[in-house]
Amino acid sequence: MVGRPKNPTVASLTEQLATLTYDLRQCLPGFEELGDVAEETATRAAEMSVSGEPGAARLARVLTQDPGELPSVSLADPGYWLLLRLVIANYLLCCIYKAEDAGQDVRAVTILYLGHVIAGDRLLEVNPKTLTEWLRRLVAQHLPEKPNGWLYAQIHGEFDPTTSAYILHFHTIAAGDYLAALDGPVRAELKRRNQRLVGRHPGLPMVRVRVAVRKDKLRDPPRQVAYVAQGWWPRRPLVMTPDGWKRTRKKHRIREPHHSRYLLWLDKHTYTDMRLRMGMGSGGWS
Repeated sequence: MVGRPKNPTVASLTEQLATLTYDLRQCLPGFEELGDVAEETATRAAEMSVSGEPGAARLARVLTQDPGELPSVSLADPGYWLLLRLVIANYLLCCIYKAEDAGQDVRAVTILYLGHVIAGDRLLEVNPKTLTEWLRRLVAQHLPEKPNGWLYAQIHGEFDPTTSAYILHFHTIAAGDYLAALDGPVRAELKRRNQRLVGRHPGLPMVRVRVAVRKDKLRDPPRQVAYVAQGWWPRRPLVMTPDGWKRTRKKHRIREPHHSRYLLWLDKHTYTDMRLRMGMGSGGWS
């Protein structure tokens, strides 16, 4: 949602970021520098201003507002994402270390369901709360009556120009019974669902999803939690190889009009629309 405080009290975006994030950045590597934020903001605005996508020029003006005012609270704003990611990462690190102290296994998990592959011209119709509620119900049905542990999941997306589709998925950190559910019954169920969907319509990838739930050890927690919340979506096309269709590993900027479209989608929603918390109580900033 585009907006700004009516009575800004901070002299500049740079000053606010430096003031609020300095201490956190000392112990949380893996984040962009302030100069990178400014460069990305300028690039986004320049591309949106000429994209022709309805609403894109307006959003470009919001992102390049007077630097003497507070930053927008739009999820299309790289500066806002930097603040979000720093606080989210700090919050998750506290949860991770407490879980490890309690003897719980904690892992980073990526969750991909082909039902969340969205045709390029339909993204703005998608309600992210529908996706987070889908995941909540899927995980909840495989938990014990009184589960231990917790789960934090954030929606992220990629664009495949070969099929002109956005591939929405979850970056997740999970512990205890929630991790066990993802690694066992949820993984098996999603594998069956994905197999049924492959090739059903042109908007779906032409390759099978080998791992619907991918689990990684937390070898470098600060950097891995920084990966959970991302406001930049890459372009990763499908290419034909001697072994069949595969998605390239190299990431590029999404081209217009799909670049503006995903930023307009982010701008329509709030941070809490995009994330799911389970077993974490009602307290805490995140």
